[in-house]
Formats: sequence, structure tokens, C-alpha cells
Amino acid sequence: YSFTLDMIMVSWNRAAEALFGWTEAEILGQRWNLFVPPELSDEPDRIVALVQSGQRVTGFETQRLRKDGSRFDVSLAFSPVVARGKIIAISAIARDITYHKIAEDQRDQQARLLDLSLDAIIVWSSPDRSIEYWNQGAEKLYGYAAGEVYGRSIHEVLKTSFPIPQAEIEAKIYQEGEWDGRLLHTQKSGGRVAVLSRMQRIARPKGDVVLEVNRDITIIEEAEQAVAEADRKSV
Repeated sequence: YSFTLDMIMVSWNRAAEALFGWTEAEILGQRWNLFVPPELSDEPDRIVALVQSGQRVTGFETQRLRKDGSRFDVSLAFSPVVARGKIIAISAIARDITYHKIAEDQRDQQARLLDLSLDAIIVWSSPDRSIEYWNQGAEKLYGYAAGEVYGRSIHEVLKTSFPIPQAEIEAKIYQEGEWDGRLLHTQKSGGRVAVLSRMQRIARPKGDVVLEVNRDITIIEEAEQAVAEADRKSV
């Protein structure tokens, strides 16, 4: 759709009719703020000022109103309509991003739930093993903030000691989809921590990742070693 610099609607295509609910006959001649929520009434003036100053506005995320009064999330792009070297109107492209926002909110909620876990939850990519996700449980267990490890190899960061060759573990993950067992990791402080690790492959179009969940079992390992030592002394 497009509108004049004094915000009078002058064009409205069929996609706009389908998205907003008003027909072309109903919208032409109306002011642009017809479908702008009241609390966002300052947006039209700001957009016009930006375009008049020569700026191209893209990816402007906000909310708009439909004819029935319902709201939806939208991404807007604005560009000037120029005639004889002067800006005479503004053209707009609107894209409904409601489902994108819902998915984004769901991802945020899931991330918050993962951060409530006492286990260290890590996501790393294949084949370079670079860390893509590092929850608060991982920060507490290993001492590294997420920003310190993103993009780095998980095994270089944690100096992982494997009970069997690493290649065998990764082969099982990619052939069978998962692996679990005990690992030894090194914390940022230099301390060693024993973990019960469960790794699961997650397929993605842009490349598989591995979800790794590690539970601190250092106390259990120390207790087992103490019992074993006591048994040896009693023989």
C-alpha cells in the first residue's frame, strides 16, 4: 500500500485487503493511522520523517489492527515514491509475522525452562563441535559464561577425558542417535568434575547438532573410589 506525506491512503492491493480486512474502496482516502493501535499513534509521524530524511526503513516490527479490531504482529518496509526529484508519497510492504513471534516466544520460554535445570545442558554442532547453546547449569558447573564458550569446540573448552575413544562415541551418536556414559571435564578454575553425560543427535536442515546433558556425579565417583580403596586395604 502507499500513502501521501500527509498520510492519506492512495493505493491498497489485494494482499493488503486479505491481511487487514478492508477493501480498496473502504481504505482509499482514509488516513494511515486507521489501522495503527492507539498507543502507537506516534509511529506514522516518525516513519514519514525518516523516509523524508532519505532513510530507507526495513524490518520495522510492530503491531497493526485488522478491520475486526484484532491485532497482529507485522514487519514493515517503507520507501519513498519520487516524482521530478521530490518525494511525493511513501510505499509500504507489510508482512504478517504473527506465527514467527509465537515461535520466538515459545523458544524463549523453552530457554528459560532449560536455565532452571540443575544439569549442564549444551548444544554443539557437527562436525566442528562448536558450542551453540550453554545454559545456566553449565555456567554454574564449569565456571564459564555462555559468551566465553560460544563458537568454541566443547572438548577443547572442557578438556574432555573419554572412557573409550572419542571417535567411537561420536560414531554411535550419529549411527544410533544417542550415547550415554561417564566423562571427566575440567572447569575454568582447573578443577576436575565427573559427569554422567547423555548425548542425543538432533537433525536440522542446516546441519545436525548434538544435545548434551551433563549431571555432576563427582561426589559419587569419590565415594566409589573411597570404597574401592577401603576394599583393597582390607585384603
